[in-house]
Amino acid sequence: MRVLSTEEALARLGRNAAVRRLRSLLVGRPIEGLYLVGGVVRDALLGRDAPDLDIVCPPGEVQELSAFLAEAWPCRLVQLNERWGMVRLVPVSLEGLRKVVVDLAPARGCAIEEDLLQRDFTVDAMAVGIPPDPQRLLGPLVDPACGLRDLASGMIRVVHPDRLAEDPVRLLRAFRIASGLGFAVEPGTLEAIRKTSHRLSLPAPERLRDELFKLLGSPGSRPYLDAMDQTGLLVVLFPETEALRGLEQGPEHAHEAWAHSMETFRQVEKMMEDGFALLEPWGEVLSEWTAEDEERASLLKLAALLHDIGKPATARSGEGGRVRFFGHDREGARLCGRIAARLKLSRRAGTCLVTWVQSHMWLFHLYRAACSNRLGDRARVRFFRRFGADAFGCLILAAADHNAKKSINTSEYNENFIQFIKSMILFSVERDAAGVRLPPLIRGRDIMERFGLSPGPAIGRLLEKVHEARAAGEIENREQALDLVGRLIAKGGIT
Repeated sequence: MRVLSTEEALARLGRNAAVRRLRSLLVGRPIEGLYLVGGVVRDALLGRDAPDLDIVCPPGEVQELSAFLAEAWPCRLVQLNERWGMVRLVPVSLEGLRKVVVDLAPARGCAIEEDLLQRDFTVDAMAVGIPPDPQRLLGPLVDPACGLRDLASGMIRVVHPDRLAEDPVRLLRAFRIASGLGFAVEPGTLEAIRKTSHRLSLPAPERLRDELFKLLGSPGSRPYLDAMDQTGLLVVLFPETEALRGLEQGPEHAHEAWAHSMETFRQVEKMMEDGFALLEPWGEVLSEWTAEDEERASLLKLAALLHDIGKPATARSGEGGRVRFFGHDREGARLCGRIAARLKLSRRAGTCLVTWVQSHMWLFHLYRAACSNRLGDRARVRFFRRFGADAFGCLILAAADHNAKKSINTSEYNENFIQFIKSMILFSVERDAAGVRLPPLIRGRDIMERFGLSPGPAIGRLLEKVHEARAAGEIENREQALDLVGRLIAKGGIT
């Protein structure tokens, strides 16, 4: 990654629309000791425009300046850290420059150099002054921690090891920043993280979740996940994974359980980065599905990492000493529910995580049925009805889990499974196009009126059977639907 010269970076920063807007607003109220810091300076040196602005100002100016900018920008004020007096200006609309979030913080120390040396990583410990003289757009680069050197060498280095203990979220942030930039974490910093890893359990879970999801959302995050694991962070973040390490599996697996989980993660990430070429001609369909929700890629990678966490509790020795893990999908879902609550995931995100982990064996069961010609359209419809918008995640995770086995000791896990996954996607696309989502042939009240039934769960089960039969092409109209319901009732199949 090319790093601009200081002159080029300052010129780029001077052309930044948000910076120019800020300068124009400050013309009538010059302030001594105002600095742009952190990401906006780093990104300018990398030839990029940062989405937000971080500003350091004299302690006595924060309240008055934030109130002025909130009205002039316009934004609403959010107190970020009452102890340090940090304030965020959040835009009140999404038009133009109003999208830019501005963070204001009082300077720590008597000089900007003192403030910068209390920051976390050297590449974010650089500043550029905003001179009170309106004739000067920006001041020189201030870099007491040699962040420019580390930027040029592609290195994330902690300013001082004490910074990690002060705010343990920085333990994760080191890898998040490194993954976003494609940098390496400096060996001394890795060692400092290892020594401090036990403190990762201290910060608010929401902050940990946000850093984790930003990391997982970066392309090529697997090497950083490996590095985190080596420092002990992953087992602190997910203590449920500790028992996976060294857990041997059956002959269809080339790896022990934790290595398999990490490889499944890599397979999901690789598919995303390759545009799902493995599952062509459905790469575009799956890429669009992944992009529909900004959290979806991170969440699916997390499901891949955790999909087998139920195995240690369900491990049993079977015939010939072979270890089996019956019910590990259900146990894994239970543990993922606990993890989702601990990380304060949204209800929707938590449900997705639990669903994908609980269902990751479903496709293997369907595949075995297909191999013996026992898989009908109804079973396929039932699968897509059960998982709805999350069904593609089940398919992607199953394909990744399959590819992560890498065993040559069984003929079951081969290209035929991938072809089966493709056939499931084809079925979904064709049935949607054929009108699976058309208005229903009958409704619950039709069943109750025709057959004298009372409201209850049985009505829903009957409607689901009608839908499955319609999607499978077995019925086409209202009378056929009611006839099917009558036959089901006569068989007693609604309890």
